[in-house]
Amino acid sequence: MGTLGENGSQRGAQRPSRVRAALAFGALTASAPAAANQLELGGMYYDLSAGYAPTSAVYSRGRVNSSALNEWLGEVVRMNRFDDSGTFVGLGNIHHFNDRWFSNVALGTSSGGFFFPEVRIDSSLSRKWLDGRNLVTTVGVGYYQAKDQHRDTSLLAEASYYFAAPWVLQAGTTLNNSDPGSTASASGRVALSYVRDKQRIVSAQVGGGNQAYQAITAQRAQIDFPYYSVRLNMKQWCGYDWGFSVSAESYQSRVYDQRGIEFGLFKEF
Repeated sequence: MGTLGENGSQRGAQRPSRVRAALAFGALTASAPAAANQLELGGMYYDLSAGYAPTSAVYSRGRVNSSALNEWLGEVVRMNRFDDSGTFVGLGNIHHFNDRWFSNVALGTSSGGFFFPEVRIDSSLSRKWLDGRNLVTTVGVGYYQAKDQHRDTSLLAEASYYFAAPWVLQAGTTLNNSDPGSTASASGRVALSYVRDKQRIVSAQVGGGNQAYQAITAQRAQIDFPYYSVRLNMKQWCGYDWGFSVSAESYQSRVYDQRGIEFGLFKEF
């Protein structure tokens, strides 16, 4: 799952994932089976080049299974970025129609922070294939309304293959159109994960493509430039129902480079 949040996140094809959220659809990092409710509290810090101030944030993320068919995801992020600050709130639902089909719908909005969306909506539909249901394909659509006049629409396609435990291979692409100007962009990503539920989950992801639009200040934006990113994630159980998660990411573009870390503590219940 990537973020519903800030303007510099995975917003359609052009958003390298700077803020990982439980609600995003393009993150390509394997997660543990959603057998338990969970609450995670954490923070993040990213250093930017080109004279930009560092990005810092605190977050709260939760997951509640209201039934065998429905998982509810929520997130609140308070962020300081590009000399501005704001709060993002998101809510999502994963609904299992049967043992083959499931959907993912998420909504988000924010207060303050020009880099956050005014409104973000994402939806996807997934199917499990093969006798072992170990091939999962996903198609999705997204809409992002920035706090200026810009808006994005996007199309998403992903596939995940679950080998004999513990390996998972994932790949995806996003096509995006940004208005005004009808600027098209595309991105792709590949991830490999090691998954041992209740023990450890480790994943590595590489991605790249073009960003159609990136707000740097409330009045200034960069248009149509390439980027490349590498991200490492680990979720470690320290006990049966609690542990920590840590991520490190490097992002490079001609506008600025960004490197940073995220850390959180989680509790299952």
